[in-house]
Amino acid sequence: MRDSSCLPLDLIHLLGKKDFVPILDAFYFSRFPGFNALTRELGVTPRQLSIRLKEMESSLLLEKKGDSYRITPKGRELGDIVQSLKGMHSCYHEGYDSCAGTPCGVCRSQPNSRANVSLILPPATNRE
Repeated sequence: MRDSSCLPLDLIHLLGKKDFVPILDAFYFSRFPGFNALTRELGVTPRQLSIRLKEMESSLLLEKKGDSYRITPKGRELGDIVQSLKGMHSCYHEGYDSCAGTPCGVCRSQPNSRANVSLILPPATNRE
């Protein structure tokens, strides 16, 4: 984690790290099949997964129980926020209708069968 006195900013920084959201999703959707299986499922290296799990544990998003991890209430709440962001994204981008409620390890942000992914902008408002 970054050395900062702003914990929310540290959490936002962690959220933007590579493979963070798919790993969080694995716990959010209760699909933690074990360390080796998760590396294969998400396509991350064992070293990268180990680093992320330690970061998530130190941020109180996961807790280690023996040889496995489980999501904490704070982790579940962050997972809810991530699912809301996915839902918002699907409102503005065609082809991502099933993004919310789907683990990132499953779809990895690939648009569904629609060929075009375009941004749908709300009408401009007069700011006078």
